[in-house]
Amino acid sequence: MHFEEIWKLDFEKLVELRDVVDAICKNYAETLTTYAVVSNDPAFQRMDPEMEKSYNRRNEFAKLLSALNHAVEERIYETYIKN
Repeated sequence: MHFEEIWKLDFEKLVELRDVVDAICKNYAETLTTYAVVSNDPAFQRMDPEMEKSYNRRNEFAKLLSALNHAVEERIYETYIKN
């Protein structure tokens, strides 16, 4: 992942990207939760390859979301809170 690119974005684009990635993460979470309930396999021990791919991709988006949240927080802190 290219987290360093995040810091180059202007604040509006940063927040917009964060919101999109947040929606993607929520969608993956709903899909995976539904899969766990329907398959009656909460430990994902028998996850089919396509669902495993979704699970791994969701983790990558979650890492990106964390980095975006951190960048937004830092920008707000630097602009409005820090002396």
